[in-house]
Amino acid sequence: MIVNCPNCSARYTLTAAQIGPEGRKVKCVKCGEDWFQSPIHDIEAATTDHPPVPPENPQTSGSVDGDTATEKSKKKKWLLLGGGAILLLFLVAAAAAYFLFFAVPAPAPTKNDEVKDKAPTIEMNHQTAQAGLGIEDVKRSVTEEDDLTTLLFTGVARNTGLLPLKIPDIRVSLLSAEGVELDFWPAQPNKELLEPGESTTWHCRFFNPPLERVKDFRISLE
Repeated sequence: MIVNCPNCSARYTLTAAQIGPEGRKVKCVKCGEDWFQSPIHDIEAATTDHPPVPPENPQTSGSVDGDTATEKSKKKKWLLLGGGAILLLFLVAAAAAYFLFFAVPAPAPTKNDEVKDKAPTIEMNHQTAQAGLGIEDVKRSVTEEDDLTTLLFTGVARNTGLLPLKIPDIRVSLLSAEGVELDFWPAQPNKELLEPGESTTWHCRFFNPPLERVKDFRISLE
């Protein structure tokens, strides 16, 4: 049957089971009006001589308290399920981030990768420093080919003095974290004599060095 709200005339479709044999109190979900709804058989008896009620207006149709509670229960269930899904996604993302940043080891240096350690220490005797020789633009890189790993040092030697200068021996050392010398090798400059203001490049190669133990570098001018 269809009943109307006495306040706003909103229409609701009710069954005999919803009203019950004794009738029940209902509430309009549109305006909040409360009223007592008589049993369906009493209403049908009172309206036998009246024409049938027109079809329900979808603009004003709604549900009574029992239906509203059911809908709220369904919404609460879906909200709980949605919250659980969001929490699960967060945990999966956190686990993936931990695996990427902590569990996966850093890749070993490959061909042409720059070694990102601190700048090497440069040591020279008083005479060389006074003569005006400077070491600049020191770079190092690691290359791997088959079973051969090469650690390459390059740099620039510059005569900043006023007189011609013979380049002294340049020695490159590999040091451990404790400062212990693990290996050393002489560098090869492209020129041995520099005029005032002149510069030249030099290079030094280590083959299969103990990279996992190398923590520092030293360049000595002797």
